[in-house]
Amino acid sequence: MDKLKELKQIRTALKQQIILLDALIAGEKPEPKPRKLREADMAYEMWAAQFLESRGTPYAETVADFVQLANLKNRLKHPVPHGWDQTIANYLQSPLGRYRLSDLCSRYDIFLSGAVDRYGKPEEKEKSQFSNIWGDK
Repeated sequence: MDKLKELKQIRTALKQQIILLDALIAGEKPEPKPRKLREADMAYEMWAAQFLESRGTPYAETVADFVQLANLKNRLKHPVPHGWDQTIANYLQSPLGRYRLSDLCSRYDIFLSGAVDRYGKPEEKEKSQFSNIWGDK
């Protein structure tokens, strides 16, 4: 069954190529297909704005960024993840070697709770003056 479906797709693609070739032979210029405009992605726009503000340069996105962002949104079932502004801020405040949206999306849960130190461990909250007596809770 899958083979038949694959053959039908190949046949359809070949028909489209024949139509284009016939148009080229006749000297006609085939009309380009109109491109669909994507809606603005609020989560990405927030990332790009904070990146520009923090780093002083526009963000150079990659395909992996959008793949990981889509995975995160699908997992959370929300177009803009909960606490996204603060998560981005925590990520950009962390001393990392490079800053990628795909990395932030894959480690969203870590940066949602706070920034990390240079070893990738969550930064410690300020300790109370009595923490050495009672311990941290």
